[in-house]
Amino acid sequence: MATIRPLEGTAKDSAAPLRTNSEEQYRTLIQNLPQAVFETDRDGRWSFLNESWRQLSGFGLDECIGTSYLSYVHPQDRARCKQVFAKLQRSEVSHCTEAFRFLIKNGSYLWMEVHAAPLRHPGCGFGGIVGTLINITDRVSEEELLLADQRTLTAMLNDLPGMVYRCRNNPDWTMEYVSGSSYELTGYYPQDIVNNRKLSYGSMIHPDDKQVVWNEVQNGVREDRRFELEYRIVTATGKEKWVWERGKGIFSNNDELLGLEGFIT
Repeated sequence: MATIRPLEGTAKDSAAPLRTNSEEQYRTLIQNLPQAVFETDRDGRWSFLNESWRQLSGFGLDECIGTSYLSYVHPQDRARCKQVFAKLQRSEVSHCTEAFRFLIKNGSYLWMEVHAAPLRHPGCGFGGIVGTLINITDRVSEEELLLADQRTLTAMLNDLPGMVYRCRNNPDWTMEYVSGSSYELTGYYPQDIVNNRKLSYGSMIHPDDKQVVWNEVQNGVREDRRFELEYRIVTATGKEKWVWERGKGIFSNNDELLGLEGFIT
């Protein structure tokens, strides 16, 4: 009977092209990712950067490889960035997602979202850091503009000669927001009143006026109109003070009452 003998070298020879093709496909994939892909050595020097880094930063890959990643981080972000990467090195965290400003070729900075993880070699321990960089400058700029708008609005509300409020429709008139003018009006700071931390706004209303205030507000809510009324409150010093209030119920798209918003002076 004839003996079937394996062709020597067949498995070995066929595996080599497969490995080569896989490596080429992997390199092509990495180079064409829209995110900048990076790797640093254990000392924090760039050891790999893909083409997207050049497109984002304007720096040539050759001029960056071998230099410290910290050289490209904004001076005000370096301490925080170094601290985060140190945690990766010490295995205090397995990965991180942070935002830092990175230098680009024209001298300005881009906000980058960094996703990173430690690189560990069997038997050698920590070998560096690998990760991606995503340009989020537009998103951060929009958030900064929103924060600036909020600061402006808050300043305007605090300068009004009275207290702007948003509250729940309950007998305590539980405040969810009051402007800084609450102190001048009531003698209490916003943090004392919000969520009834020290006392509710309802407890400040003169006992003889509580029911009148409740009835008038409920009529306004029921008829979906603004309500206006005058009543007395008792301030932090125990003094009675007449106030004027104008407000309105706030409803959802399903006509569910969400609360009340208004102004008291």
